[in-house]
Amino acid sequence: MDPKVTFIETIEDTETYRIDHVDVFIFEHSDMLSLTIKVHGKEIPIQRWSNADFYLKSIRDKATSWTEEDGFYCTHGRGHPLQEFEDDNLAGFTRLTLEKGLFRFGGNHHRVGGAFGYIIWDQELAQEVDERLEKATKIPM
Repeated sequence: MDPKVTFIETIEDTETYRIDHVDVFIFEHSDMLSLTIKVHGKEIPIQRWSNADFYLKSIRDKATSWTEEDGFYCTHGRGHPLQEFEDDNLAGFTRLTLEKGLFRFGGNHHRVGGAFGYIIWDQELAQEVDERLEKATKIPM
């Protein structure tokens, strides 16, 4: 079931991100804060959190932790997509997908159980991730 999101007010709006106060209804109403980043003129919804004062600082920290020139946004993980390949233990469901002109790279690590997620708009970085992912997921015979 898709949630019904009702805009209430904009808390903060900059050149690179926007934080909105929204009401989200799935089975009941939830008062939430929503983070959207802005890349090449496109607005990309990232995440929603319960509307509590202690979340606002955390959301601001996530909102200012990237630049458009980085070529990616880390929703969770080690901080850079290529760092996820350092210990050669990607889980089988790790994947790179193309959605609405942006690449989503996400998955998990076998041994450490560390989940990761990235939105990538840099084509060269996405190609490098794809090549490394192809090598990392080949099963030796």
